[in-house]
Amino acid sequence: MRQEVNAHAVDRGSGEGKARREEAALTVLSRPAPDSCMFGTKQWEVRMTEASGLFLVGEGKTYQLGQIRITFKPTTLGDYSLCEMSNAPGSGAGLHRHAYDEWHIIIEGSYECRVGEEVRTLGPGDMMFAAGGTPHGIKNLGPGVGRQLGITSPAGLFEAFVAEVVESQVDSGSASRQGAPSFRDICAKHGIEMINA
Repeated sequence: MRQEVNAHAVDRGSGEGKARREEAALTVLSRPAPDSCMFGTKQWEVRMTEASGLFLVGEGKTYQLGQIRITFKPTTLGDYSLCEMSNAPGSGAGLHRHAYDEWHIIIEGSYECRVGEEVRTLGPGDMMFAAGGTPHGIKNLGPGVGRQLGITSPAGLFEAFVAEVVESQVDSGSASRQGAPSFRDICAKHGIEMINA
């Protein structure tokens, strides 16, 4: 059974949005975004065909990146990537920026989150959004392992970066091995700028 999950940001009332809604053959879950939400006047649609669309914790392609475990869920059609992340106290992503949008939804634990100049402590149910190009960072404050759901758009960019970083370490267990690209080189290749690192 093939599974397809896709999300579209659709301007309410647009001809393209109406056509997309009409073409949804099976299940369409639709909810207008709140007026105060960063998505403005967008509407999100999730379309699932044939499969149930259910994913268990840990199900998907998993990478271990230092103290962070990242499991990418199978999504299709290129609009977004979805991953679950768990990380040890003190670990996270330092201040950086890239061209793609990134969301973090905290599931468990306490995180220090920075978007632009604003820094907040977020807990379960709280959310961080960094539009493409916006400096941002996230760190698990502990005391235990934290968990979060990450969404990046468009799809595949974050996963390709993670896969290459992990692959550079797998060959010999060290990214500093002779001939291996440096972390900064991999970041640059994927359009990620580390800030003050």
